[in-house]
Amino acid sequence: MSAQKLMQTLIIFGEQDRVFPLELGLRLKRHLGDTSELIIIKNAGHAINRERPAELCRLIKNYICDPSVKYRDDRKVLLYITAITIYNHVAIF
Repeated sequence: MSAQKLMQTLIIFGEQDRVFPLELGLRLKRHLGDTSELIIIKNAGHAINRERPAELCRLIKNYICDPSVKYRDDRKVLLYITAITIYNHVAIF
């Protein structure tokens, strides 16, 4: 099993994403298995960071601050977020 597959992973998808359909998120979750968590944001499409920035920030912050989440090298987090290129206004932790 690869090191990446052992890392805990947060997957965030917009329920109405037409660029990366939700099925891709479900497949990724199945591939990564128990080390991943899939969160589906209702009434959001591909641009989650623009459509629901506060909710996205809250989800990422809660995940990063969760003491039960184990990080590779105790400092790295793998976040697979569809429709996201982290813009300055999103990275406001």
